[in-house]
Amino acid sequence: MLGTSPEVWQEVDPLMPGFDVLVRYLEPSRNAELLKAATRKPNRAERLAGREGDLDNDKYTQAVVEEVIRDWRGLKLDYLLDLMPLTAKTQADIRNEFGGLVPFSGAVLQKLGKHTRYADLFERIMDLAKSLEAMRRAERAILEKNSAGSPAL
Repeated sequence: MLGTSPEVWQEVDPLMPGFDVLVRYLEPSRNAELLKAATRKPNRAERLAGREGDLDNDKYTQAVVEEVIRDWRGLKLDYLLDLMPLTAKTQADIRNEFGGLVPFSGAVLQKLGKHTRYADLFERIMDLAKSLEAMRRAERAILEKNSAGSPAL
């Protein structure tokens, strides 16, 4: 991991082998900005009553997902169908154009964030992105996994 915003590849789910996402560390200051942007400002009466704004969890989750997921690899059409509904035409297009592997794109990521059937999938990724120590552990695990499978020189 290099630079001010570390990134690490993370397996998405053991039931989806080979599907990994590149997760960028979410700086606390940036997280605060996303929280603020996703919080509805209270109206005058609410402010006078001492109420604060309400967090739009969907908007916040979508913003964080788009901020921290930088790439993916190994997203098969079958996995995508488990995550969200697709029309028959879209399925056929993915098979014909990409051979059943879904390339990373902001548009697909945005749809996944809005329509996924597994909210906990993004919660795990968001938790990882918010913890620099968790990212370092994930990176060490990847290095250990890769070195365990390497032949000795």
